[in-house]
Amino acid sequence: MPGSTNVAVTLTDVKPYLRHRRHRRHRRHRRHRGRIADMKKDVTEIADNQTKLKDKARNLTKQDVHIAEKETGKEYICKDWPEVVGVVIYKKGETGSVRVTGGNEQPVVEATGPRKSGVVMITVEQDQTLMLLKNPEVQYIYPI
Repeated sequence: MPGSTNVAVTLTDVKPYLRHRRHRRHRRHRRHRGRIADMKKDVTEIADNQTKLKDKARNLTKQDVHIAEKETGKEYICKDWPEVVGVVIYKKGETGSVRVTGGNEQPVVEATGPRKSGVVMITVEQDQTLMLLKNPEVQYIYPI
């Protein structure tokens, strides 16, 4: 055909493009992982000291807070921001899970049960919802 040329594309021509796309995807995934790490902190060492726990919650939420007494969820509980700005989850206890969703962020899910261990603090930010499923043992973090 007049005006057409046959161009052979080799695998070496395509590899830099594929490498670039994989790098971008990995970088984006790493950014989301970092965001979740900002919302969720392990507080097992300070869980018994309410003053240190309150200081940690104040640093994470960047506002004055009140931490409520421990309570166990009942089948399904849903609370929105700004009613609750965070939650302290005691992972060893009854079976259940705590989920923070919304706000254009990836959901943060923390499972609880008799074979789990540790204490985790998760912040609830603007336009996010906190859901308790089944019977996890938690302490709500309320703004003052």
